[in-house]
Amino acid sequence: MTLSEDENRSIKNIIEFSFINKGGKGFNGVRVFENRVSFETLDGAYALIYSVDGSIPEFVNDPSEKGKTNYEKIADHWYNARIMRKD
Repeated sequence: MTLSEDENRSIKNIIEFSFINKGGKGFNGVRVFENRVSFETLDGAYALIYSVDGSIPEFVNDPSEKGKTNYEKIADHWYNARIMRKD
């Protein structure tokens, strides 16, 4: 997949400002699903989610995940999302 210079700059900004101290877990990758893009941490417990239509996400990283989830709207179309796990 080839990204434009603007797309690369945008992703670097998201990583720099959103994944510094999420439980010591840094940025892991991007998942694209219908109507959303998810920027995830290494442990999968946190994601920054862009919702195309602005709706609250139904899952953090994958539709099959289990556990209570917590969503916080941080801007139009953008959500902090966490899986609250009992380890």
